[in-house]
Amino acid sequence: MKIPMYHGDEYARQDAAIFRMSHGGLKALYYCRKFEGTNVRIRTAGALRIRSRVIPGRWILNRAGTFWSFYTEPARKFVVPIPSNEVYWARGCSSRCADFETFGGEQRTSWRTVRTERECMACGKMFPRQQSSAWDHCCECICRWSAEMKTRDEIDIEAWFRPERVSIRADREGPSNNRWLRKFVAKEKFTRAEFKALSARLGNVCLCCGSWGPLVPDHVVPLAIGLDNSIANIQPLCKPCNNKKGNKHVDFRKNCKMSTERRSME
Repeated sequence: MKIPMYHGDEYARQDAAIFRMSHGGLKALYYCRKFEGTNVRIRTAGALRIRSRVIPGRWILNRAGTFWSFYTEPARKFVVPIPSNEVYWARGCSSRCADFETFGGEQRTSWRTVRTERECMACGKMFPRQQSSAWDHCCECICRWSAEMKTRDEIDIEAWFRPERVSIRADREGPSNNRWLRKFVAKEKFTRAEFKALSARLGNVCLCCGSWGPLVPDHVVPLAIGLDNSIANIQPLCKPCNNKKGNKHVDFRKNCKMSTERRSME
């Protein structure tokens, strides 16, 4: 894990704050004001900001208030725990607590949302959204499509409700956040110089197919299993082989060692 970062509450001196996040492939802005209305702190959060990254999902704070546990949605599969001192703010999921809480040392500040802006799924512009509204489209797009709906086929209607750009962004969002979290809590971290030295020692080729293309670091034991991000768990592969391997535990370095031993015997 990285060296713990003890930070102050950068929002504490403000009366108003804007919290930015992305969920489901769409950006959202929450305009909030500070308030002193409740002592019930957020125990279940819908998003956390960890250093400079905002991770949406299901977060649960332990009783001691020292760790946040992250669970994937909708399967609610446990991923990793995060020390609470690494969290800058949390978004609440209940009306009993604040909408947002910001943290810094022993200090905790509560915030209420006064206005929300959401990215329109059709045109991509930010528009004011009522919390009770289930639409992810701005009024202009809704009015335009209501008039054109009868002349559109099913493919156009489906593309309007779920554009391809939003689907691609949403599909990448979850795996990317999970991988970032696992790298964040990993005990060690390899450097770019160490990977270059490893690739040169192994012949600067993909250990799977033997190609000379651009190489990327691949975890022998996947981060989802071992949380080991040290150079001892890294092997150089090309991008196609890396994508094909996925989350499997395959050590291609054995083949490289065997071929090296054969060459030395010859």
